Amino acid sequence: MKAQAKELVSLGTVYTLGNLLQRVGSIILLPIYTLFLTTEEFGFLSLVGIIGAIVSSTIVSPAQSARSRYYYRYRDEGTQDILTSTLIAVVGVQAVVATALWYVLTAPIEAFVFDEAIVHGAVALYSAVIFLSPLNQHIIAHLQIRKMARKYVTASILRFVFSFIPTVVLLYQTDMTVLAVIVGDIVGMLVSMLFATVIIANDISPTKIKLSAVRKPLRFGYEQIVSAYSNYIMQFGDRIIIKMFSGGGTAAVGLFTFGNTFGKAIRTIGVDAVKKSFQPILMERERDVDFVQKFTLRFSRHYLILGSIAAVSLSLFGEEMVLIVAQSPQYYDSWPVVPFGVMSAFQHGLGLFLNTGVVIAEKGLVISKNLVIASVANILLNIALVLEFGFVGAAAATLISNILWNILKYYSSKKYADIQLPFRLSVWTTSVGLLAVGVPLVVLANYPVTIVWAIAIKVCVVLVFTIWLYVFGNVAKEIKELRLMLAEVKAYKRARVKNG
Repeated sequence: MKAQAKELVSLGTVYTLGNLLQRVGSIILLPIYTLFLTTEEFGFLSLVGIIGAIVSSTIVSPAQSARSRYYYRYRDEGTQDILTSTLIAVVGVQAVVATALWYVLTAPIEAFVFDEAIVHGAVALYSAVIFLSPLNQHIIAHLQIRKMARKYVTASILRFVFSFIPTVVLLYQTDMTVLAVIVGDIVGMLVSMLFATVIIANDISPTKIKLSAVRKPLRFGYEQIVSAYSNYIMQFGDRIIIKMFSGGGTAAVGLFTFGNTFGKAIRTIGVDAVKKSFQPILMERERDVDFVQKFTLRFSRHYLILGSIAAVSLSLFGEEMVLIVAQSPQYYDSWPVVPFGVMSAFQHGLGLFLNTGVVIAEKGLVISKNLVIASVANILLNIALVLEFGFVGAAAATLISNILWNILKYYSSKKYADIQLPFRLSVWTTSVGLLAVGVPLVVLANYPVTIVWAIAIKVCVVLVFTIWLYVFGNVAKEIKELRLMLAEVKAYKRARVKNG
């Protein structure tokens, strides 16, 4: 268990850096975006980006699920290489077809999603993203499955640099606005994908493409295709309903998306890093029931305690973060979305652990069923809350839907696998965390004070919440275990350097 713990911390640290680099470009660009993009243009990018993400997930996610689930089942490298090369070929063919369809359907997409095209040619240009995105995701994911964490970070650096520079240059030197953002994304993906392709070419032996080798893995992947959309379905529903019912149109979508960017950053930096380090270790030892039980329980507790402290802290200071980042007053009204977005990201990460039993039992249809239920609930809640509270109601609907989704994951895991999960701790951290965020923000909204007093009150709430966890969640033990694991990882690395 200690070896796997050290590996998890080591991989998690590196993947956190990789994910940070992937998001840091967007985070750094946020102030620049607010200088050059209107809220309508920001909303346009959000809508077209989510439609593209759904298309990309339809292509790449079944292949990702197939490889993650079956790669370690094949003990010989020859079979693993056949699986890898064939899945890349399948993703490539599907990407070509999707790109052609997107380009042909450019006009209907513009008419369906937008009252009028924000920038002429933006949807057509996005067809390049439709082609590159699934290939880029799938190829770089090979570095994860092979635990090439440092090369994964290198690919992230390349994407960051080659996305950031073209975007900034075009925004400052031209009037391209939306087109500049899309061009930067295209260049960054192309460079990082070429780098990862060279790595894969040297990592696997020349193999034939055998469709028979991927039939069973892909069957498992397509059973989970609905779950592949994950939050994309909810995000698309949020934004379409905001555009239709909030009265603010695409500008309201832009405010909602800007406020949600902070939660998305937390999800990418923290949650996705946990997922990318947790899953390969778990799948490699899935037949060891005792290991899966202890491993899942231990690290879900780590996540719950430390993650809830981070989520509460960032949620309370949502207004301050927006005021610092936004360079235009038109974005200031987005701050109420931040707490809901951050807490939703925390719930999404918790779902990774609560879903372990269903994944181990290979109940792909159950995973999809749970997502459909949560998505339908999200749509109904959105219609009700957006009509009453505007885009802030959509943020609340997303959080409630994520909590419902986690409840479904927990009971499904208990049904199909005998795995002990920290459900009681999940309920307590979620409930008390929401109270710790909601009560102070409501009080401060109704009884305004100076910014110094507001910050002092929020800091006190974070301290009280941490003390509560320290007493009832045994946070001291969790922190001590993490510090010991980090020390062991550092000692292991020093020994490797010393021994050459």
